[in-house]
Amino acid sequence: MAENFRELDVVALKAAMHDRGLWAGDEGTVVNVHRGGASYTVEFMRGDETIDVVEIPAGKLRRTWQHTPEVAHAS
Repeated sequence: MAENFRELDVVALKAAMHDRGLWAGDEGTVVNVHRGGASYTVEFMRGDETIDVVEIPAGKLRRTWQHTPEVAHAS
């Protein structure tokens, strides 16, 4: 069963996408969730440069960091 991710979670590819210049283990940030988590748009960067933004099926990703939304409270 595929994991469910949220926007801003950091995920890694389970397998290479050589045609896109991406390797197994490359990390990217989830920027959009599609069809209730069936697939995700992920932005891959190297340094300050975006390498690719691609929609990937959930089963081809694993989470490496989970975004926890924080609400700022005024005192």
